[in-house]
Amino acid sequence: MIIGIDIGSTITKTVSIENGRMIRKIKTRAADAVTSAAGALGKLIIENDINIANVQGIAITGAGASKIRHDIFGISTQRIEEIRAIGIGGMFLAGEDHIIITNVGTGTAVIEAGKDGIFHLGGSGLGAVPFTASPKSCSPPPTLTASWNWQKRGT
Repeated sequence: MIIGIDIGSTITKTVSIENGRMIRKIKTRAADAVTSAAGALGKLIIENDINIANVQGIAITGAGASKIRHDIFGISTQRIEEIRAIGIGGMFLAGEDHIIITNVGTGTAVIEAGKDGIFHLGGSGLGAVPFTASPKSCSPPPTLTASWNWQKRGT
């Protein structure tokens, strides 16, 4: 069994795959990426009576994946770049070998996935965060230019 964990900025999605089939999926929320990933894995295992010894590997992606620097609970854990994860996951879910995917989350990305590769056609992970920041952190509301500059600086 392989576990996939998408540690998003607001929701963490977790799925178990066995013999090439999606078996279970859950969503969780937590205050930070590490708690969210560990909690999502624990919830999936406990609520579905999964023996953790049967988990062969974990694949993580999403905004919070960079916070997970080592294997989770001693299980081989690998980070998958988010565009690649969306492309592979989209083809898997659609049962197709060439598709265009629109991934709508905090940001929106359009991705082409097929035998020639996975390509980010457009869109952004910018999302609404810069536009809905706490009034204490930005007043007056930011301009689009200011928001892009924040993204470039990583703030």
